[in-house]
Amino acid sequence: MFGKFKSGVTSSALALTGATFIGVSVGLGAGVTALHNLDKRVRDRWYQRYGRPKMNFKGDKLNTYYTIFAKYFDIPAILGIVGIMSSFFYVKKYYVVSAWVLGVVGSGGVVGFVQKNVIQRSRPFQHLVQDTGYSFPSGHAVASSVFFAIVSLVLLPVIKNPIIKGVTLPIVLGSWLSIILSRFYFHAHFLTDVISGSAFGIFWVLLGVKGYKWLLHQDFPIMRIGKTFYMK
Repeated sequence: MFGKFKSGVTSSALALTGATFIGVSVGLGAGVTALHNLDKRVRDRWYQRYGRPKMNFKGDKLNTYYTIFAKYFDIPAILGIVGIMSSFFYVKKYYVVSAWVLGVVGSGGVVGFVQKNVIQRSRPFQHLVQDTGYSFPSGHAVASSVFFAIVSLVLLPVIKNPIIKGVTLPIVLGSWLSIILSRFYFHAHFLTDVISGSAFGIFWVLLGVKGYKWLLHQDFPIMRIGKTFYMK
C-alpha cells in the first residue's frame, strides 16, 4: 500500500514539475504578458526593498549571508560536491549508480544550456557584472535543485543513522533555498527563471530515478555491475 502511495506521489511530482517547466518555457517563448508582468512586479518590489546590493562582505548581515551562498555555492562548487557523491558510490562499488549521478547532472546541465540559448532571455536590469550569459532558466537553480533532489531521493533514504538523516535534510534544504534567494537578492534572475530552473532540476532527477528503476526491473546485465543499488 505504502509503495503504491509513494509511487503515485512521485508520478504526481514528476507531472507537476514537468508541466511547470514546459508551461513557463512555452509561455515566455510565446510572450505571454501575464508571466512578464509577474516578473516585472516581483523585480520592482525587490529593487524597492533591497536596492542594488553588492556581492561582498562589507554590507549588513543579510548581504553577507547571501554573498556566502552566491560566492561559495555557485555551479562549480555544486558540481564538485556531486563529484564527491559519485566518487563515494564508486568507492562503495555501486558503479552503476555512480555513473547515473554524473549522467543525470551532466545531461541536465546540457538541457539547461540549450534552453538558455533557445529562449535567449536577457538578465534583469542592474544585475551584477559577473553574471553573464542568458537568464532563463537559472543555471544555479537547475544545479542546486538537481543536487537537492538527488540527496533527498537517492542518498537520504539509505542513511541508517537517524541523527545524520535528521540533520542532512534541513541543511541541504536550507542551502538550496538560500542559493535560489541569493539569485533574487543580487538581481541575477527573474522569478520565472528560478521557478522554471528549480522545477526542471527536480523533474530531471525524478525522471532519472524512474528510468533507473525501470532498467533495474528489466534485469539488464549492466545493472549488475558491481553492487546493486536499490532506489527506494
